[in-house]
Amino acid sequence: MEENYRTLEDFVLEYFALTDGLAGQVEPQVYDVIVEESLRYKLGLAGDGEISRFCFDSEAVPEHPHSRLITFGDPTLAAICEEAQARGSVAKVYLNEQNLAPHNLERKLQASINSQGVTLVYGESRVRYFTTALFFFQASFISDEKLQYPYTVGVEMHYGRPARRVEELVRESNGVAERSLPYPDAAAITRIEGYRIALSECLTQVQVTANLQKKELDTLCEKEITRIHAYFRDMRSESQENRQKLARRGGDVEKIDSQLATLNLEERQRVVDLRKKMTLKVQLTLNNLLFMSQPKLLIPLTAKSKRGTTIFLHLVWDPRTAKTEPLSCPCCQAPTLTLAVSPKGAIGCDACGGVSPLEVSIDKLKTMRPRVNR
Repeated sequence: MEENYRTLEDFVLEYFALTDGLAGQVEPQVYDVIVEESLRYKLGLAGDGEISRFCFDSEAVPEHPHSRLITFGDPTLAAICEEAQARGSVAKVYLNEQNLAPHNLERKLQASINSQGVTLVYGESRVRYFTTALFFFQASFISDEKLQYPYTVGVEMHYGRPARRVEELVRESNGVAERSLPYPDAAAITRIEGYRIALSECLTQVQVTANLQKKELDTLCEKEITRIHAYFRDMRSESQENRQKLARRGGDVEKIDSQLATLNLEERQRVVDLRKKMTLKVQLTLNNLLFMSQPKLLIPLTAKSKRGTTIFLHLVWDPRTAKTEPLSCPCCQAPTLTLAVSPKGAIGCDACGGVSPLEVSIDKLKTMRPRVNR
């Protein structure tokens, strides 16, 4: 996944090779570059004509006065990096090397599932590719200064829920571009649905940071406002003393009154400007999206209670971690490794008691007393 370039020159030449551009060497570290017209405008090369000359050595620039010196901080390099990032913003890798024939799989599954009053029957396992989407967000907190923080959110596309151990997934994201095993993909939610889950999870994290930033800004703003009020209070006090002295001598105080009115207006305006400057704005962007597809074992599961209730589920065995993934509760859809029987006879996790959120709402409505209008 990660390319290691020895020099800036290697990176830029590789970029033009991947974008169907031509880079001909004029002399060491000096190149004539030809790219498509649309790309010339994106990179800010439109004024160069059809051919742009790039220099990677500052000592070569005097010999090529119309060339562009490509170095860190150069707008052309920044445009190349931005366009390269946008071009490679979505990628997919496969983690093919997995042990898909674990020893005593059924015994391991039985040890991982806590069944309370439920009989479990395991079916034959099948191999499927399961995808985890990694959404790389960037939040910009803008006030009197601009701070940027990255946020990475993983979504398990099969379950439609946030992924755990995201940092571990990022570290192991160096897969390959092609799948090596002839197995189909597991059922999954759409990319749009995955994005909504990731966005909701990211906004929760961003809100925490935003609250801390706003608290600091409010404290700093109040200190600055206090300082402004103290400054103008001293200015008014001095002007009022001058006014009293001038009035005792019978002089014209109209000019000083005008100065006092101006001071009041300036004080209010400075406070308004400061509050506007210290107002926190947050911009959230999705920079990159990585799909990691890994073969796992999908095991049909039949759960039967003593009351005769039977449900059909699926377990997933992750060969990378050698663990059973939490299944989705058939009632509340929460991840769980426990199946129990509710008083009503339904099978679900111990947290919800086998009662779906809809049933809970209906039960609450039944117990509510009707309001009588008198």
